[in-house]
Amino acid sequence: RQLIESAKSNNTPLTTLEQELERTLDNTWGDTAKAIVSNWLGLVYQVTNLERTKQYMQGIDRHDPLGIKADT
Repeated sequence: RQLIESAKSNNTPLTTLEQELERTLDNTWGDTAKAIVSNWLGLVYQVTNLERTKQYMQGIDRHDPLGIKADT
């Protein structure tokens, strides 16, 4: 809070304020974000046909390619 107030009173550019705040932050979500994207890409790879003229692999339900609706 003190950094923000100081930046406002000194007309500090936003990029400088972000650099100051970044030093105090701990990135605890980076590995989780990488895992989510990796898992998502894996699912896309599993259902996507290697032949560019076809959207899904053979046997994939085009209305529910990930099989999510079948579980409900």
